[in-house]
Amino acid sequence: MRGRFAAWLAAFSIVLGGVAFADVPPGTTFTYQGQLIKAGALVNDTADFQFSLWDDEFAGVQLGPTLTLIGVTVTDGLFTADLDFGQNIHKGRATWLKIMVRSPSGVGGYTTLDPRQALMPAPCAMALPGLWTQQNATSPNLIGGYDDNSVTAGVVGATIGGGGGAGNLNRVTANYGAVSGGLNNRVGNDGAANDGDYAFVGGGMNNIASGDDAIVGGGLSNLASGDWGTVGGGYGNQVTGDYAAIPGGVSNSAAGFYSLAAGRQAKALHDGSFVWGDSNAANFSSTAANQFLVRANGGVGINTNSPSSPLTVAGMIQSTAGGFKFPDLTVQTSAGLAGSGTAGYLPKYAGASTLGNSILYETGGMIGVNDPTPSAAIDVTTPFNDTLWLRGPGGFTTNGRIRFQDSAGNVFIQNDMDGGMLINVNGSLGGRLALTGGDVGIGTTTPAYPLDVNGAVRFSSPGIGTSANLIIDDSNGSNDRPGIQFTNNNIHFIGGDDLSDEWFGFYSEYSSIRTYDAAVHVHGKTAGSWGTYLSLTHDGTDGRIGTDVGDLVLEPFGSVGIRTAAPAADLHVVGSTATLGSLIVAPDEPLNGGDSKLLLAEDAAGIYHMRWDYDGGANRLNLYGSAVGTDYGPHLTINRDNGYVGVNTPTPSGPLHVTDATPGNTSVILPNDSISAIEIMDEPGVANDHNASIAIGTSLTTLASRSITVPAAGYVLALADGDLQISHTNGTDSTYIYGVSDSATSLPSDQDMMTRLAGALTTGTYNFAGSSHGLFSVAAAGSYSFYYLAYEFSGGSATMYDIQLTLLYVPTAYGTVESNLPPPNGGGGPETQGREPAAPGITPEEIEAEQQLEVENHRLRVLAELEAAEAQIAELRAKLEALEKPDK
Repeated sequence: MRGRFAAWLAAFSIVLGGVAFADVPPGTTFTYQGQLIKAGALVNDTADFQFSLWDDEFAGVQLGPTLTLIGVTVTDGLFTADLDFGQNIHKGRATWLKIMVRSPSGVGGYTTLDPRQALMPAPCAMALPGLWTQQNATSPNLIGGYDDNSVTAGVVGATIGGGGGAGNLNRVTANYGAVSGGLNNRVGNDGAANDGDYAFVGGGMNNIASGDDAIVGGGLSNLASGDWGTVGGGYGNQVTGDYAAIPGGVSNSAAGFYSLAAGRQAKALHDGSFVWGDSNAANFSSTAANQFLVRANGGVGINTNSPSSPLTVAGMIQSTAGGFKFPDLTVQTSAGLAGSGTAGYLPKYAGASTLGNSILYETGGMIGVNDPTPSAAIDVTTPFNDTLWLRGPGGFTTNGRIRFQDSAGNVFIQNDMDGGMLINVNGSLGGRLALTGGDVGIGTTTPAYPLDVNGAVRFSSPGIGTSANLIIDDSNGSNDRPGIQFTNNNIHFIGGDDLSDEWFGFYSEYSSIRTYDAAVHVHGKTAGSWGTYLSLTHDGTDGRIGTDVGDLVLEPFGSVGIRTAAPAADLHVVGSTATLGSLIVAPDEPLNGGDSKLLLAEDAAGIYHMRWDYDGGANRLNLYGSAVGTDYGPHLTINRDNGYVGVNTPTPSGPLHVTDATPGNTSVILPNDSISAIEIMDEPGVANDHNASIAIGTSLTTLASRSITVPAAGYVLALADGDLQISHTNGTDSTYIYGVSDSATSLPSDQDMMTRLAGALTTGTYNFAGSSHGLFSVAAAGSYSFYYLAYEFSGGSATMYDIQLTLLYVPTAYGTVESNLPPPNGGGGPETQGREPAAPGITPEEIEAEQQLEVENHRLRVLAELEAAEAQIAELRAKLEALEKPDK
């Protein structure tokens, strides 16, 4: 088929006459002239042409639109076409012109003429490859560099000198803007109100000049959005104020009008400010207008290059007005104070303008009060009885206070105006008072313990959200038991163990013959007494929890665990022996008549419940229901000896015995697939999918799909049908292939059903039944998917309506399972020829050539049939004439 198409195409070729630009005003239209030859003869007829531009001679990407010219006059094979592919197509790169033609005009399909024609540049234009212009009525734009560098539509007078790359385009979005080069640079603000006319970016990468008349010389990621702003270079600098400037550096910002920033992270945020930042990676910002700020951690030197302080001046410093302000905020306008003093003493005013010695002496970081040889941070020598007297701002009427301060906060020690002393921590009364090296007595002058209190001790809560606690801490690492000891009493003490588990216990020395070593009683008040109690005891063998009267009720906030530290339910029991269960419910003969009962209640009172009863006499477990004191059942019975289960019968006579007052279809209800294949044959199954309509494409189109889950190996019968509606055009074969498959990407060789309309048929809509079926084997249990597929082999368009895909699973084949379709490649006889799908790789041109060849063959077949008919007519006429002649 490919050879026939090529031979036919060779008879329809084009001789190029070259490309000539028409003598018209500047624009994007050029004139193409060529010569058309068909079957070795010059064409004198009308023709339809399709022109398209490509960036490769054989494949590549199409550039711009496809231009269609209808009814072009061809005289002696010559034709002329004016072509305009629009702006930004001719960018100084190589392009090829693809031409498709049909002649006469409107007849048949288009033929692609090979090879594509290269558009050659004019000799003078070759001096500027990769540079193009955009014409406009005001001032043309000039664009160079990467193909996709761009100037926004409507912008005039723009220039892109070069640079740019894939994903890093240079752009101009404002009038008369310019980008000299670099990568991903932009002039203009993408059409915003302040759009950056007359701005300029010299180069670098990721730079933006979006203010009017703004300039970015280069660097990386710099921005000049203020009008008449300038960034010389550097990295991450931003000029957002008008008339502002940054010569370079890193992360500087000039946001104020007429501001200037330089260095690193200098922020000139106010009008008229000049900020210099050294190399430290921290912001250094202006705080008011018209400031001149310098951050120089190495010092500022005037007339010296080795400053020894933040500001070092080699020369005179002169104040012409105002004087000098010192750290204590005093201002000195004259030469200073007069007087004399002794080295080491802190000065004091001896008079209004003279200095002398104070009583404070400083040496080695220590200060002495009336002491020239201090031995502590503050060393006081005083002739008075009160070495240190603290009074509040009101004299004796307010609190005197000593403050101690560290990184954790403040501690105050002060009088409470009532003869006592208070400790205040971070503003809260209380705090901590720690004494070492002795005993403290409260109510006694002869303490025998670190804290010896003669009298009652009260612990009270200071307020809501706090509590009063007695904390006994053992940190000496011994085996002693810290606790509360009661002397002169039978109970020894209550305390914790100092071993690794740190448990807490109650210990008793009441008597060596007592049964219980220790007991805890929690008493509750009855009428007139505290007699009732909950007891926690241990007799040396078993631990017990009991109560003298009433019930024992557990009301945990969470769950209760027995032999588990992480209960996963309200009651979580972990067994301890292999012979007995984790939970035993035993009967109490007097109360329950010998039966054990487990109650599962619906409500807290247990009025509505289900109850498991063990009937020891009958050796069976019964499930009853109960509501408002009335029992129902037993609903379920399990015999202990033989394991028989009865439903609605207390005397099951087999492994499963079900009775029902109303036997019938609903006596026993089982879910689907509930009976195993051992008992019955695997069930057949069916699945269905329905679609209203789907258009058929040129590649495999899924009309319907459905999955079916099978219980075992077997076979799936796929049945598909639909109403195939074909929109046919005279002169072109309409051919469609369809069938069922177990793959969404291919049709089996015995499933390529074909419906074909010959090109000679009248243009119109035709309907056919599109039906197909196939039998597929499934190897094991699981889910399998099947598809009803179709595709267009040739023709205009087609749609499948009323689509049905039905799947039927059967577990067993009773006989031989074979395909009832003839083998592929025409093995079944001439009627099957051409039913298989075409070999992959066929091109649209080959399909079109095949269609044209079929039209020609049909025409020749009709002519041959007409010639045969005419010969038969002539033969009949001769016989008639012979019959009409009289016998001689």
